[in-house]
Amino acid sequence: MAVLLIGLLPALLIAGLAGWGVARRARRRINAIQATLHTLAGGTLSARVIGVDGRGDDLSGIGQDVNHMAHAQETLVSSMRQISSDIAHDLKTPIQRVALVLDRVMNKTVLTDGQEELLIGALDETDRIVRTFQSLLQLAQIEGGAVRDRLQAVDLTDVARDIIDFLEVEADDRGFALTLEAADGETVVRGDRQLLSQMISNLVQNAITHVPGGGPIVVRVTQDRGRAVLTVSDRGPGIPASEREKVLRRLYRLEQSRTTEGNGLGLSLVAAICELHDAVLTLEDNAPGLMVRIVFPDWSQS
Repeated sequence: MAVLLIGLLPALLIAGLAGWGVARRARRRINAIQATLHTLAGGTLSARVIGVDGRGDDLSGIGQDVNHMAHAQETLVSSMRQISSDIAHDLKTPIQRVALVLDRVMNKTVLTDGQEELLIGALDETDRIVRTFQSLLQLAQIEGGAVRDRLQAVDLTDVARDIIDFLEVEADDRGFALTLEAADGETVVRGDRQLLSQMISNLVQNAITHVPGGGPIVVRVTQDRGRAVLTVSDRGPGIPASEREKVLRRLYRLEQSRTTEGNGLGLSLVAAICELHDAVLTLEDNAPGLMVRIVFPDWSQS
């Protein structure tokens, strides 16, 4: 019996080590599949499970199915973006021509008061449509990564200060106190100055448009463990927690915002600019009001 046990021990040891190795490899593949699914769920549709192509085991088959699903989803989303971009591009020029004709009629024709009022309304609507198409085209450009090679060192505090100076008079005329809170010195991020300016401008304009009765709008630039943090806060009605993800979609508008100016693309552009800069965007409760928080990557690691 002792001889038998001694003979079995090496076999049991080898079998145990082999089983441990198989289990370890299986766990690594499961972890890889879970990580890819998590990344896909976060919106990065280019994520794929690595090392499963050409393998015939069950876990590799699941990984291949995940990759096929991700590829199909990425292709669909890309096609939808391209369609919206094509529509915006093809319709922008005819709408601009319509606006030009209306402007000529306005300036070269004798109109009654009622006709002039209707024509002014038509010009305003065509201008709004053109701005919507321009925003859609810009969204397509940003999401396509066409401006990524323009990213360089930018002082976020300086950008915010320029936007405050530019919008301060308009905000004051509409009953808002627009202020900037920032530490002394530079707050450097890797970015595109023009897009960062538009991002901050969109957030301030969003507050001016959707907060009734005026009030404070605070733009704050700080640093947290080497990362630049931008917040824009107001004291308006805010955005319900259940709607905060939806308002980042293109053309989505809250029910209470449907009667105000805008095209539902302002926050979509902000989200796209944040993604281009690898910044984390969150919409938070300002109790009352809305606080938009944008955290940029550590500049020293960029």
